[in-house]
Amino acid sequence: MARRVVKKRLADTARSVALTATRDIQLHRARQQLVRGCTAMEGPLQIALLVPRRLVKSVKSALEARGALDRTTRIRPWSDEAQGPQVPSSGHGCIGEQQATCCIVPTLLHIPDDDEYTTDSELLKRKALREIGFEDQFPAISLVVQRPHLAPSSAAAFNPLTAALQRWLHALPTELCPSLGITPDQLLHSFPKSYSLYYPLVLLPANAFASLAWSELLLVISSEQKLGLYNGLTTALNSTHLALNAPIPLLNDDIETMLDRAGRENILRTPAKLQPLYGEFGARLLTKPDAKDFESAFWVSTRQNGIYQTWAPLYTMFSRGNITEKARILNSTSLRSNGIQCSAVDLYAGIGYFAFSYAAAGVERVFCWELNPWSVEGLERGAKANKWDVRVVCEADNSGSQDVRREKIVVFQEDNVNAPKRLQAWKDRVPPVLHVNCGLLPTSEDSWQTAVKILDEARGGWVHVHENIAGKDIEHRTDEILKAFGGFVSEESSAHEGSAHIEPARAPRAVECQHVQRVKWFAPGVAHYVLDIWISGTLPVNV
Repeated sequence: MARRVVKKRLADTARSVALTATRDIQLHRARQQLVRGCTAMEGPLQIALLVPRRLVKSVKSALEARGALDRTTRIRPWSDEAQGPQVPSSGHGCIGEQQATCCIVPTLLHIPDDDEYTTDSELLKRKALREIGFEDQFPAISLVVQRPHLAPSSAAAFNPLTAALQRWLHALPTELCPSLGITPDQLLHSFPKSYSLYYPLVLLPANAFASLAWSELLLVISSEQKLGLYNGLTTALNSTHLALNAPIPLLNDDIETMLDRAGRENILRTPAKLQPLYGEFGARLLTKPDAKDFESAFWVSTRQNGIYQTWAPLYTMFSRGNITEKARILNSTSLRSNGIQCSAVDLYAGIGYFAFSYAAAGVERVFCWELNPWSVEGLERGAKANKWDVRVVCEADNSGSQDVRREKIVVFQEDNVNAPKRLQAWKDRVPPVLHVNCGLLPTSEDSWQTAVKILDEARGGWVHVHENIAGKDIEHRTDEILKAFGGFVSEESSAHEGSAHIEPARAPRAVECQHVQRVKWFAPGVAHYVLDIWISGTLPVNV
């Protein structure tokens, strides 16, 4: 009996090895076919990604953030029977996992006409993953290439906005474009293929109509024709509003608001250059909003990593590019280390960009500071949509004895310099603060000393420093940041040593950078980085 069992196990093992070998051979042949055939194939090859199910949501959101998700094809499970025209072209990725746990995610990414990429599938995969911020998942994700005879014949099949533009251009008087010395192809080619969809808002890049051809055409067409253009683009994505995006101005050169009383600096990070094109956005308020203003404003929402976020686009910024950092917070083991319940603080909370990730990751309490009343309203709405108890505390509310046992999230609508005093009043009634997020760009330097003061002194913890840094300067800037934090920690230690209160012997506090995470590119050569600064506590590590 035992001998029969052993024989059966050996036979099963042999079949498994043979199956794996066959798949490896198929994968190798597919790669060879890609490398040999790319330059001979007509038209661009469409790239899809073979992704483990655990990463599908994050990859989908990252592609949506760059307007690179192919919405004409559904995300589907991978199977031998469903391969069709697709073949894994690079890296084992999901092939090494059970196929039932992998999905094909369609994209609008294409193989460049550069010999460097058409002859090196590994380099092509690295480029594609770098574009969406998932280069660190290189071993887990594979590339899937669509063969050219089944590729759609035009970009319109890939992009609903391109199709809408074609329909609109076809309806124009035939002599209009030639009279201006431009062609429909010029207009289609100069219109960006990327966009962001925050239902019910379609957000186009700032340069969508910036080309000379579009400038000349928009100058001569009627208001009705413009309205038809904007309506077509909006309804192509089943939405109701359309706007041109723009970078957040650091200074209030063009638009002064009563909300921002700090001179010319746009400390509220208001998206003052956002340009509505279609749909009712309402007038931009220059005064402090009240409940009626909030109720009548235009609001949008999105869901990332299973978390809802809500904001009013005329008054509050949103960046999809932060999704990888949000996912990193959700998967952080330090939030649940040693089974210790902890609190987290977000000193620039906005609408809950990172604060919600801390709440979803299991942090007991999340304390937020935010000045922009529109962001505070968005944060409160978003927290409720995620079914978290939330309370907003205004600056005039100096009561430190209010009950905070029920609220998952407490938002202070005031300057974060008040954070140490606020948290000191609640210190004995909430878990220790072990994480402080300093998420202001281009630098959060003004909040670093505050972060050191509110971090639990006994246990220590992490300060997550957000900064725009040139790639070539990252090591030097990291040293500067560590030096600054070392000085703040020394100041705090000296203040305690000089107090009249007698304390037990205190261990020296160490400061180190445990991790540097690149979140997204900000400008050529400059990226948004997060530095995880660890500051040790005065208690032994195992306490």
